[in-house]
Amino acid sequence: MPSTKGKSSNPVFVVGVFRSGTSLLYSLLNQHPQVALMYECDVWDFPRAFSGSRFRGEWLQRQEFYNQALSRHRLTFGENLRGLENVRTPEDLYRCYGETKDAKLWGEKSPLYSARLGQLARQYPDAAFIIIWRDPVEIYRSVLVAGKKAPFFRRPGMLHRLIHHKEKMIHEIARLRRAGVRIHDINYDDLVDQTETACRNVCEFLKIEFDPGMVGLERADFSAVYRAPQHEFLRRGVVERQKISGQVVETNVAQKLLRFRKRWERLTARQLALNDSVLKATEPSPSELMFHKTIGALLHIGENIKRLHLNFFRWPGCGRIGCSRHGCGRTKHPVGAFPSANKPASTGSRFFVAFSFWRRPC
Repeated sequence: MPSTKGKSSNPVFVVGVFRSGTSLLYSLLNQHPQVALMYECDVWDFPRAFSGSRFRGEWLQRQEFYNQALSRHRLTFGENLRGLENVRTPEDLYRCYGETKDAKLWGEKSPLYSARLGQLARQYPDAAFIIIWRDPVEIYRSVLVAGKKAPFFRRPGMLHRLIHHKEKMIHEIARLRRAGVRIHDINYDDLVDQTETACRNVCEFLKIEFDPGMVGLERADFSAVYRAPQHEFLRRGVVERQKISGQVVETNVAQKLLRFRKRWERLTARQLALNDSVLKATEPSPSELMFHKTIGALLHIGENIKRLHLNFFRWPGCGRIGCSRHGCGRTKHPVGAFPSANKPASTGSRFFVAFSFWRRPC
């Protein structure tokens, strides 16, 4: 397949902060015969200043090591990269996956892109963005429930991360709207309660004919979705809310999120149905806002450093690390697939590879 580098393209990106319903929306949209979205490859979740030098050499092998993006989408098996020799850029990868189902539209779904919207719009000026919104209290409740089984959501600072990503997403969306970028908004409640209407609206936005098969999950393909505890409810193949009993979110945290929700609704001018508690809530104080944004930004910088290390430093032999620890279902990584795997590695490299298991996409 020839490289598409330098050619204009209009991929589709499904974005929302973690636990906001992006996996459900992905599963519904990908049932359309003309849509081929990749699931959390996170190829653009990378510092923009280093993107130009990243897509050289063995970036595909490193991407596979990072989150099994190629094997999850059945583009490669084991060490064999046959058929991907001409994939030079993420756009090539998107197109290659799109060709597997002869799709008209291709792109990616990722919650991590909530902090990369500006970067994506600069790379793809004609891209279409589908943004999913959900009540922040419900998002954090879902995070806490998922954290009971999934280590990724038990990490320290999840509340800071939520606030940082939400703030970043709202401000970048505002800039993209002013620039005339194509954006479609969808509410999680509408997606669950009025699935057909929501899917019809998305099809109208994408300028494709509505397919009735999108409404349910009976024939959804979950092969690219991580086999992790937080996706067990989705894999049931039923569009419905997960029933959570008891008070999961502490009262003081819920009140904090209601203050932030009021701020976010003011910033987005979104007239959602507000309950009395939101109407009476005040916005967060400047010190409260600065505290959460600063901690969240520092955590985000730490994640960027890990990505830089995994892409530009030599690795240890990765066969000694059990992938089953983070839910990919494989007992070890294919050492032969990585040319640098047999080279000497520093102690720092070994530490960062082990530490990267906390960096699981959601």
